[in-house]
Amino acid sequence: MSKEKYEYHSHSPEEWEGMDDERKPKNSHMNRGKLIIFFNILLVVAIVFIYFVTQKQRNMLSESLKTIGNFQLYISSSQSEFLCGEPLEFKVYATNLSNKDEKISTYSFNVRISSDSSNDIYNFHFDKTINSSIKAKSSVLIYDLKREIKLASLPSGNYLVNILMNFNGKAVHLSKKFVYLSNVQAILESGQDFFKVNETGKFKLYVKNNTSQPLNIKSDSISFSLYNEKFKKVYTNIFNIPNQIYLVPSESKLLYTYNMSAIKKPGEYHLSTDIVANKNLSATSTFFVINSSEIGEMSELKLNSDIPMIVNQEEPVDFSLWLVNTALRKKFIVLDSITVTIKKGDTELYRFSDISSHNVIIPSGGTRLLVNSKKWKSITFPSSGIYTFTAIIKVKGKYLEYIRKIKSL
Repeated sequence: MSKEKYEYHSHSPEEWEGMDDERKPKNSHMNRGKLIIFFNILLVVAIVFIYFVTQKQRNMLSESLKTIGNFQLYISSSQSEFLCGEPLEFKVYATNLSNKDEKISTYSFNVRISSDSSNDIYNFHFDKTINSSIKAKSSVLIYDLKREIKLASLPSGNYLVNILMNFNGKAVHLSKKFVYLSNVQAILESGQDFFKVNETGKFKLYVKNNTSQPLNIKSDSISFSLYNEKFKKVYTNIFNIPNQIYLVPSESKLLYTYNMSAIKKPGEYHLSTDIVANKNLSATSTFFVINSSEIGEMSELKLNSDIPMIVNQEEPVDFSLWLVNTALRKKFIVLDSITVTIKKGDTELYRFSDISSHNVIIPSGGTRLLVNSKKWKSITFPSSGIYTFTAIIKVKGKYLEYIRKIKSL
């Protein structure tokens, strides 16, 4: 039978071969498309996974701050580590993020402070509804632990603060971790950031009891070693001084006064001390030695403070005073005096004055703390009205002044 007379009910071998050739590139395009779709799906899954992981980490990191509508609620504290004897402190604030005054309502406010072992240290509950308002771009204090209780001399360890409240009809949970440290501390200080070449220095060595128990410190000897900026030892002095001091919790006492010999070469130095006692202790103080020609003027310095402009009557207020260096170089300054006053009219309520000489270093574009009111005195404003906060420093016979008006509500 000839090929011409044969009838194909499907396709001829030649047609099938041609169709196979046509199908091959189509299949490769289809496979490539499937691979692209597959990798796109994997990419989407990876992005979603990364998003949820980072979102979880973000939530973990921002547990002390939550945004509710136009408001931010947050826990604020000056520190996250406390020494035994220091009172635990934190505040809860609400901030209005909008450009207009907003009303707020808080209900069922709860505070729980617990230790590592989940033992409750303190619980606070206030179930009344408080209605208030916050000015645009302003904050209000919702809770202050120090007003309710003084928690000090806690056992060392980690502590967790949980805040639960109903804020504007929504349940809010804030939390923050704190660390409480318990130790015996040696502190070596001179009150000076630098000394001049050939100038002697006086260092005071203190021992502080940062535990919850009274302690007897029995020392046998004290050594002082001076190192240069390359940490090469210059000398060591050892003093056999049997001594005993009794310290109650959070108390510090002077153990020894060391008169350092004059240093003849400028540079950075480190004075280290080791106390051989029933509790061996050590401490280090770093300072500079400079030529007299390097002591600068008051130019390019500014005096600044964080004293608030608006306060509430009888509410404790903390402030700091510091020097700002706007120069492009580090400045060495000799402060002749520091004076801070708070007045209402002609009536002076508070005065802080230090007329001793202090050698201070202010880094380029940086700051140097001069006064911390927490170490000075607790300040309150007894009545409503306008008060005047004035700070003055004296350097080489010239004065630098900072003045701020404070409104007490």
